[in-house]
Amino acid sequence: MRRIGNVINSENFGGKKMTPFVIISQARSGSTMVGSALSRHPGVVMHGEVFGAHHYPLNFYGVDENLPWPTPLEIVLKKIRDHDVVNFLDQFVFADTARARVGFKFKFEEFALWPAVLDYIAERKVPIIYLRRLNLFDRYVSDVKAAHSGVFNTTDKANSGNVGVSEILSLLSVEKISQSIDAGKTYHKTLRERFYANPILSLTYENLLDNWAKCFRDICSFLEITELNLLPISERMPPNDNFDSIFNRSAVRDALKKMGYDDF
Repeated sequence: MRRIGNVINSENFGGKKMTPFVIISQARSGSTMVGSALSRHPGVVMHGEVFGAHHYPLNFYGVDENLPWPTPLEIVLKKIRDHDVVNFLDQFVFADTARARVGFKFKFEEFALWPAVLDYIAERKVPIIYLRRLNLFDRYVSDVKAAHSGVFNTTDKANSGNVGVSEILSLLSVEKISQSIDAGKTYHKTLRERFYANPILSLTYENLLDNWAKCFRDICSFLEITELNLLPISERMPPNDNFDSIFNRSAVRDALKKMGYDDF
């Protein structure tokens, strides 16, 4: 765990009573675990991914995810978001509420789609909970496995997925995995350079699995909210025997090590 700076006060946000924050991570690095636990805290409004790809659902606090997608409210919110990102953040995502903290999830994979969000976070020094998965090999394999199964966390309903066996084998080539590992290292460097002035709490996915209670205490301390013993709704995904039977994990790891990838 690494903490940089102190959480800013609300004066940087027009005197609002709440303080904003953002969870930044790659996919498959624990953001759903942390977000689901914070969503149960009485002092927090926790949005999901409100800046995903344009055709993705808008995971906005208060929008019923159990209704057929897209809902009329979601359509309107997306139009406002796409027209003026800063206004959407100020007036909707970070609307002043009775809750002390308001946050949302933002994936590295979404950075290129939403440069205005990056500018907003940096310029206003929004506090960041940074989640990083040290084992970038396992992170990428988990991402492909989720796409294959169609289940991205333990709260999802099982479906057939959208990636076939031949595509899986292509995605799990040494070349694709090495590119993903390189991207993960670049993302880490980008965060440190782009948000050098932001308050940052840095945790690893491995930290979350090994000692969730301590990690969540650190999160509560960082956000300056009441310390509660809250567990995530989403948990680590169980093994997938069908997937593992078509992927020679050991052979690929050995090939990567020969290429100099021995620190993942």
